[in-house]
Amino acid sequence: MKKLLLTAFLVVALCAVAGVSAESNYSFREDYDAIDEAAKSLFYVEVYNKYSECYASASGFVCFDEHLFVTNFHVVDGASFLRVWDDDNNMYLIKKPVAVDEKHDLAILKFPDGKWYKPLELDTETELKRGQPVVTIGSPRGFMGTVAYGNISAFPRAGDFRYIQFTAPTSHGSSGGCLFADSGKVIGITSAGSDEGQNIGLAVPATCLQALYESWKNQPEATEPPENSGTGSSGAIAARTTAAPAVRGLAGLTKDSFRDYFDLDCKVDYKEGKVTFSYTVKPSEGTDVSAADAPESISLGIRLHLYSSLKYSESEIDSFVIAAELAKEQGYSAEGVEEITLAEEYKSIFWDKEIESVEITGAAPGSAQNALREEPPADGGETALPEGTPVPEEPAARNRTDLTAENFRDYFDLDCKVDCKEGKVTFTYRVAPSDGAYALAEGAADTVTLEIRLYLYSSLKYSESEIDNTLVTVTLEKEAGYACEGTEEITLPEAYSSVFWDRKIEGVSGWVMK
Repeated sequence: MKKLLLTAFLVVALCAVAGVSAESNYSFREDYDAIDEAAKSLFYVEVYNKYSECYASASGFVCFDEHLFVTNFHVVDGASFLRVWDDDNNMYLIKKPVAVDEKHDLAILKFPDGKWYKPLELDTETELKRGQPVVTIGSPRGFMGTVAYGNISAFPRAGDFRYIQFTAPTSHGSSGGCLFADSGKVIGITSAGSDEGQNIGLAVPATCLQALYESWKNQPEATEPPENSGTGSSGAIAARTTAAPAVRGLAGLTKDSFRDYFDLDCKVDYKEGKVTFSYTVKPSEGTDVSAADAPESISLGIRLHLYSSLKYSESEIDSFVIAAELAKEQGYSAEGVEEITLAEEYKSIFWDKEIESVEITGAAPGSAQNALREEPPADGGETALPEGTPVPEEPAARNRTDLTAENFRDYFDLDCKVDCKEGKVTFTYRVAPSDGAYALAEGAADTVTLEIRLYLYSSLKYSESEIDNTLVTVTLEKEAGYACEGTEEITLPEAYSSVFWDRKIEGVSGWVMK
């Protein structure tokens, strides 16, 4: 009897051990389906300044729920907005963080409505050990969804926490990517690496991200941090309660102000030469669509641009205008789908969109919408608007009697672009007077000399990685309306696969009122 019980006990024990062994033998790094699935929750990120110029790229991922997006603080610091692409080349625009932690280099942003993405799961409980295997997924050098293998090598201290140092290869653009344990859960957010050292990457522990999320979530009605808010050395989370937006009517609605009044969400799917463009339009919070003089309908034109690569200016395939009708009786909400067949098939496409036109139809007589569009009376008088109607002000005309390097951007629009290929940099610029800048004032100078200093870097650590800086001289002529565009070619001392850049107005001379 004792022998039988002992045998039964051994069988049960062996089965239990076998079960534990089977579970512990799971390896995320060998589960290629799981890796591919996880990569669908990560994004390639482009970072833009207030002049809509892309100056850096990075990575990011969906976490906690499908509406929260995580990246590094240094990615969003100083940025005006982000454009992010998923594994299927769907693009989204993300503007402000809801919570930031400068000390631990983390930021959480609100992710717009669109395709559903599975939030990645954090592991904040398991004790990490040197030597344990890890997997990274990110977008180094813009190569979206890149997978690399390595091991945890150390835990270097940084103030009150320790980074996770790992050996998986990373490059510029990996910031904001994920470091996975072999369980398939995220244990770190890739943040930094060494240009000099081989296979030295650093990740912020997932525990820091969990703490940031919990602190933000537990604040009453916490939504967005103040603009340009930092966390200083304390590492405290910047967040605030957002006041309800002011109610505003549709007076003054134009293609340039459309996004102030309406939310427009777009999605592009591409398969075997066919593009499916989906859109949803609805009034944004604070837009009053119930006014008695509101128009019967608004005709919206959306320009869709399609590209074969991320070098937009060189790779446009085609562009199309999609028409959407917003009817008053439907609350000015609409959604639709357009199918587009391309002339040839591409492996993948990239896309962008802009508001092409806004036409208002059927506004009540004397309404703000009609008043803004009526011809002036024959006697040369001004059309009277209803009292209290908000009318967009024309920019005040101003003569540039005090034009300097510091105030140049107040009077001129300056658009710049940098392309780098095989050690050669192409710098393209376009200059034109901004709205309200009176270019042809009597006595204005015949020519103005503008000096633009272009800085080139090999990494986002600008102070440590400057490659070169070049002074580009531009001549603006009165007879051309002080508008000019041009290109400068720069050969670098060695070839870089990509460069980062910045520019500033270094000097303005020749502006002397006669």
